[in-house]
Amino acid sequence: MRTRHDVEPTSGNTRIARVIGEGLAAVVIAVMTGMTAALLVRPLLRRLPAPIPGGGTPSYRELGSIRFLFACGALAGIAAAISWLSLPRYAQPMWCVLAILGVLLAAIDARTSWLPLQLTRFSGLRWLGLHCWQPR
Repeated sequence: MRTRHDVEPTSGNTRIARVIGEGLAAVVIAVMTGMTAALLVRPLLRRLPAPIPGGGTPSYRELGSIRFLFACGALAGIAAAISWLSLPRYAQPMWCVLAILGVLLAAIDARTSWLPLQLTRFSGLRWLGLHCWQPR
């Protein structure tokens, strides 16, 4: 079975067109993933319970600032672009989940030093479901 990383004997123009096409696709995927991540941050944060009442850390609902949304969206877009350009196509659905939910978990951890268990379980189940679903 051939992967997209196997070298095929092609002309220079075809190879350049393929590289440009993959680059444009990575940009489109990165922008879409970043926008999706930014739009999902506030609804997901609203559903999470407070980490520890009176623990001195901000509640998850307070994290949904515009700056936090842009940071999560930009980092998710970068993660999606890197995975799109470096991994085979069958792994892309799993990495889109990790780019969106994994970046959100990392950003929450960076701000509060707590990982919400509900979001961790939700993202793990989504990742596992996509991993089991992918064709072999």
